[in-house]
Amino acid sequence: MNHTSGKLSSSEIDEFLAQPIIARIGTVKPDGSPHVAAMWQQWDGDGTAM
Repeated sequence: MNHTSGKLSSSEIDEFLAQPIIARIGTVKPDGSPHVAAMWQQWDGDGTAM
């Protein structure tokens, strides 16, 4: 990381996105009950698929 600007280099971004990143998305169903689903991404060096 460039410590003066706080920006990541392209290689640092690639390294970060290549890691297994799991997120959770939560919504509320019409009946008011919660619904939570796991999401992950796949980085191919050019783009991300979710």
